[in-house]
Amino acid sequence: MKEVHKNFLKKYWIAIWLLVTSLSLVSVIIVQAAYNKTSTVKSVVARVGTIGKHFSSNYLQAGSEMVNVPMYVNAEDTEPGDYVRIFNYPYGNPGDPYYRQITYALSMKLVYYNSTTDKYEAATETVVGDRYITATLNGTTYTFGKNGSEYSNLGDTFTPVISTLSGATASTDSMKLTYSTNQVTALSSSTVLPSQPKLYLEITAKPTPENTYLDLETIQARIDLKLNGTVIPVTWSGYFNETASSPSSLEGFNYVIAGVGSGSITLSWNSDYVELNQNFITELGLTPPSGSGRKTITFPVDSNTISRYDTQFYWTGAQSSAIIWNDMGTLKGSDANTNSSAYVICTFTETT
Repeated sequence: MKEVHKNFLKKYWIAIWLLVTSLSLVSVIIVQAAYNKTSTVKSVVARVGTIGKHFSSNYLQAGSEMVNVPMYVNAEDTEPGDYVRIFNYPYGNPGDPYYRQITYALSMKLVYYNSTTDKYEAATETVVGDRYITATLNGTTYTFGKNGSEYSNLGDTFTPVISTLSGATASTDSMKLTYSTNQVTALSSSTVLPSQPKLYLEITAKPTPENTYLDLETIQARIDLKLNGTVIPVTWSGYFNETASSPSSLEGFNYVIAGVGSGSITLSWNSDYVELNQNFITELGLTPPSGSGRKTITFPVDSNTISRYDTQFYWTGAQSSAIIWNDMGTLKGSDANTNSSAYVICTFTETT
């Protein structure tokens, strides 16, 4: 029997050697493929901190809520306004452009604040009067309000404009906004006619189709015309951006920190009940606090326009159905929470 095995090995040793070598090579390839897959996942996780920042603007801001952003003009300007710029890189960092072309839809809407309904509503001819706002992009001018003897783009009639930003190199779209001078005159007047409240232009830039830009966010703002020298109160605040009547019905919570001015934010939370999104902490350049009980982080803020941070809190333990928003912290649309033991407390200290 041994002779048979020897003869077999002598006759087929080359084939056997090739088979063993091939299996070893396959093992190496499989291991290498698994390693590369792991490396790819790590690479994706490492980039989470930059999500959305490669589509930015000097006025428009990321976030689910439309916010007022001031645009300053001088009383003597003959063409009052400014440029709204949209970038394919994080604002202020043209050396880090998005890796491919960005196609986006630009929507605009003329609105006014209705004090009766406490909402911003589409402007009507009565509200507009003889006023207008023009937006010029890529050689085309769009008029919102009184256009000669007629009215343009009132309500939701404006069709979004499709524009593109080049990829792999810094690219910018510049849209010039121009206001009729009578709006500037009204800003310097001590009284404004009730029939002609202030006009705002809401602007939204949304990467499209959305499912091809999952790493980019929609940016938007409600442009608020102001005179140079206007004093904006320095204040920042934090609040839960939720509509549920009871926090116990939610698994997590959207939390917003918004304001204007220079100073520092102190955010504290009771980690026995809720925990702050750790990515938010690391994006601020901070180390997540350890331990249990109440945790605290402090970070600087400095903005001459209304800015905001969006983050999330999550339950860390069992919660009672009796918990109300006053236990949690300040809810959107509510006055500051005076409950000193609230789960989440946000305070602002102005730089003196």
